[in-house]
Amino acid sequence: MFRYQRDHYEGTEFDLTKGPPSGAYGNPNRYDRGEGGGLKLPLLMQGTFERGISLYRTLMSSVTLSRSFVPNELSTMWWGAAAPHATFYSPLFAHSTLLPSPFTHGSIYKFDRSTSWWAATAIGGWMERMYVHISVDVYAEQKKVEEAASKAVEELEQQVQVLLATGE
Repeated sequence: MFRYQRDHYEGTEFDLTKGPPSGAYGNPNRYDRGEGGGLKLPLLMQGTFERGISLYRTLMSSVTLSRSFVPNELSTMWWGAAAPHATFYSPLFAHSTLLPSPFTHGSIYKFDRSTSWWAATAIGGWMERMYVHISVDVYAEQKKVEEAASKAVEELEQQVQVLLATGE
């Protein structure tokens, strides 16, 4: 699901990293046209280009899991700050009483290195400028981090299920 959220139709006839609109470095972002600049509503209604699933202006995205074999205490949402193609998804548990610090503070109006949103936004900014070169490394690192987190969640689920079964 993470990969789908990050999609820009790469490898299809609608690939947003190809063609003149993507520039020399394959920027998949397409900016909305407004009615300003002489572009009127009838022309806007005709459309201009495909819209990617991952959008540069996204503030957050998530993937939630519903699994009958996992106790409610371990209901998990994988949350990512900023645009999906630039973020890493982190597991958050529905019954948690505390969240990791990078997810609990910050503002889009003031840069803060200690927030998840600003980290992903900075990555997105660099990807926009050199997408074909940077995305390869970003996607590889996302996969590594998310697979490690997924493995940790599986181990935690097993430990919690044992504790719940023994009544501890």
